[in-house]
Amino acid sequence: MSAELPAKLCETAQRQAGIVSRQQAITAKMSPRAIEWKVRAGEWRQVYWGVYVTFTGPLSRPAQLWAAVLYAGEGAVLSHASAAELQGLVDQPADVIHVTVPAHRRVTPVTGLVIHRSDLPERLSEYPVGEVPMTLVADTVIDLAEACASVDDVYGWVGRAFGRKGARAAGGA
Repeated sequence: MSAELPAKLCETAQRQAGIVSRQQAITAKMSPRAIEWKVRAGEWRQVYWGVYVTFTGPLSRPAQLWAAVLYAGEGAVLSHASAAELQGLVDQPADVIHVTVPAHRRVTPVTGLVIHRSDLPERLSEYPVGEVPMTLVADTVIDLAEACASVDDVYGWVGRAFGRKGARAAGGA
């Protein structure tokens, strides 16, 4: 990352795997013109509308996940298979990133993201600084169970949540 970044934005980028939103940059006292210059100069790349990577090279998986949550905006959390990935319930990342937003919000769909909406505010609570916001394990299992074709598949997700070594008890809590 460039030393020219405001200190607050540099800290934010470090916590978010090198990903920042346009709003975060502006809040950190960076001008829209400076943001545009960073993109034109190749120091930053736009991942999604209003979301930038502050380094060169490929995006790590954490950077991809942060970019998705920042694109989805206020109250967004990783959910479904994407939350399961961080919670140790699956071994491989899904081909798409799942994000849940508050029911009253609309997010423009983009390739590679699946946007879900929820009217359950307790699913969208505060998360520790530097941790990608995600649904709790119980909510993740419910989300995955709703998509199951059989009861055996539902039991499989519940079994993984309770019996898998390394599974996190609560994402974000």
